[in-house]
Amino acid sequence: MVKRLRGWKKDVETGLAERPDIVEEDPSPLATKLLSHWAHGSLSAKAIQELAHLSQLGGTSHEEVSTLAKAGNYGSNPGNVHKAIMQAFLPNVGIPPGFNVEVPCIDPKTSKATEATASIFLPHTMFAALAENYPAKWQELFCTEKLEEFWVEVESRKDDRLKKHPLKKRSQWRCTTIPLFVHGDGAEFQSRDTLLIFSFGSILNLFSSLDSHLLMGVFPKSATTAHTWEPLWQYFAWSFDALQKGMHPSKDCWGEPLEKGSPFYPMRGKPLVPGGFCAAIWCIIGDQEYFSNVLKLPHWASKRPCHQCNCTSKDGVLPYTMLDAAAFNHVDSDMARASPKSSHPIFSIGGVTSRMVRGDGLHILFTKGIYAHLLGSCLHYMCWYDPIGCAQTIKPKERLALIFLHVQKMYKQQGAGTELTNLRLSMFTNEQKPHQDYAFLGAKGGECKHLAPALLAVMKKMLPGDREIHATMVACMESVVQLQCLWDGANTFLTEAEFELTMSLCNSFCQEYTSLHNWAKEQNRMLYNIVYKHHSFIHLCLGAYHMNPKFHWCFKSEDFVGAIAKMAHSCTHGVASTKLSTKVLPKYSILLHLVLTRQGFCMEA
Repeated sequence: MVKRLRGWKKDVETGLAERPDIVEEDPSPLATKLLSHWAHGSLSAKAIQELAHLSQLGGTSHEEVSTLAKAGNYGSNPGNVHKAIMQAFLPNVGIPPGFNVEVPCIDPKTSKATEATASIFLPHTMFAALAENYPAKWQELFCTEKLEEFWVEVESRKDDRLKKHPLKKRSQWRCTTIPLFVHGDGAEFQSRDTLLIFSFGSILNLFSSLDSHLLMGVFPKSATTAHTWEPLWQYFAWSFDALQKGMHPSKDCWGEPLEKGSPFYPMRGKPLVPGGFCAAIWCIIGDQEYFSNVLKLPHWASKRPCHQCNCTSKDGVLPYTMLDAAAFNHVDSDMARASPKSSHPIFSIGGVTSRMVRGDGLHILFTKGIYAHLLGSCLHYMCWYDPIGCAQTIKPKERLALIFLHVQKMYKQQGAGTELTNLRLSMFTNEQKPHQDYAFLGAKGGECKHLAPALLAVMKKMLPGDREIHATMVACMESVVQLQCLWDGANTFLTEAEFELTMSLCNSFCQEYTSLHNWAKEQNRMLYNIVYKHHSFIHLCLGAYHMNPKFHWCFKSEDFVGAIAKMAHSCTHGVASTKLSTKVLPKYSILLHLVLTRQGFCMEA
């Protein structure tokens, strides 16, 4: 059916008029913001159509706003609004469709075992489609111009993860191999359910979360069994293997030749992208719960809790001082291959071992990490300054109010990026029983990170210098603050001097914290608790030789997970939990396409 010409287009074709000069307008900031709200799940398609219409009635004349306002015949046909927006703003989405896999699961309504269709993005098809449909953005996403410099530096540091790695068999591998991270985490997407979310991306990409992470798959925890993710990870591992080889696979994930009916058959044996580029997993990142409960690495509460060394937990207390660390048998790549700590499918990919699992500075240091123990203990001591058993000459609440007043002044002087808006006793202790449990500051990662330097300055000012314990507290806090500043200011790879300073500060912290722990024990104060994260902190510092921990901690990944969870919530209306992934992936395709193509598109909803 041929579309009929109308108006000036018809007059031009019949010779009655000349083609008018059409001046293309820049993208409308208002339309961009409305599309951002829609893509992130903050507002429905109908809602942004109504807002655009109101804006148009108020005098806005931009063509994009008018197009949004007209969607669905100005909203009179609500069912057509989404379709109209897609036709106008996303006519050629080049994101590959989700691949459907049947998985065992639980129906949350009946609590009965069942099977459902889960939709996932396969990394190798995503990689190839982005290169074909968004070539300029593909280069930005995967930072192809930085590859040789990265791998040359890795080789110069004799990183044993390269030893016997299959990627080295490729010619020109340094110039064509993209180092990847794989991240997994859970996020609450509705009041009584959590979504497990997997993503991947280039380690070298320093852009924001949505500009650096690519979604792999999601599935609600309420519908998950012990075997739900097994078939999905079988496909992920198969896809990552193809991605590492840089070729479309000729066999399926069971090792059988692809049949003609397979969607992968037409591309079998062909290069994924021009130029022979491939990508290999170099870092597996996440928190310890993800490592233990999902990847099935040793649990932190077990007798042998560490996948990086042979330390043992005795009477619930882990050895964690640098002296202890020197006596540990550290796991190298040969040991990891010979005696795998887990049978998870990700470790079946060529070259991928538990050595790729990297400690996360966000969770080890800032979020419920050693900062939380140190900050909570220091605040507790400053509030209950007088000996235990005696009445405090000044009420702890009054002391804390004064401390926080000085902290706020230091925030301004230091230009803190994330500030605590208030500080209460209940945030680090039980007000009624302040000496019953160990002090621990419950705050977000960014809040802890920026509180430490501010509180350090306050401690130097407020704590009398006539007590040795005060000097120890200041020295301990100063060690981690200096370490944080060192990593923040360093490049991807630390210099020899920066690494030596890293280990010196690590050693100082361990010694000072040990002294504080022993002092608190003698004084019957529940302060300066020792936990597994103090042990993993040493491994984090040791691993800094091969890469600055700042480049594989999970601040951006947590932000990405939060954005996906928010988007998933917008897809839940009338959708069974077992079918949620089939709705989330098309929604993410819209979001990713706008991120890649729309000028000025931002991730903030």
